Amino acid sequence: MIKTLVMAGTMLALSAVSATAGPGDDPTTAVKGETVAAAIARLGYSTSMHKDAEGEPHIVIRDKPDNVNKMAVFFSDCGNWGCEDITFYAGYTPSRNATMEMMNEWNHIGANLRSRASISGNGSTPNGEPSISMTVSLMSDSDIDKIAWLAGLFVVETQMFASSLGK
Repeated sequence: MIKTLVMAGTMLALSAVSATAGPGDDPTTAVKGETVAAAIARLGYSTSMHKDAEGEPHIVIRDKPDNVNKMAVFFSDCGNWGCEDITFYAGYTPSRNATMEMMNEWNHIGANLRSRASISGNGSTPNGEPSISMTVSLMSDSDIDKIAWLAGLFVVETQMFASSLGK
């Protein structure tokens, strides 16, 4: 009984602490941009660090994979310890193969892909830039190996998507 009360009290205390912390304020669920850049460097890509309009990190992959027009990493829910959400992004030049049907097929749950496809443009016949993105959450600086693995998986999917576009 005492053990149960102690555990319940501990959980209540931890809940109170985490309830006052904001996004990115828990070092077990927030990662720094520098850690993500180091993970990407393990894959052999060079990066440059920037800040977005809200002051959150933004990474540009300078020597992006073949067939990718631009590649970046965006962060959100940032705080004192880092950021809770990492979004890998790849943009491509417009392609006539980038149809709504192709996007839907890529995004279908049965495709078993981690990234999601989109295309810019108007209405039901967009003709703008196709892109894919993959968001991962609640990583920490100690998860650098896992982040490198996920970034590598995203790079593989960038090439699969480029192939779907006919590139």
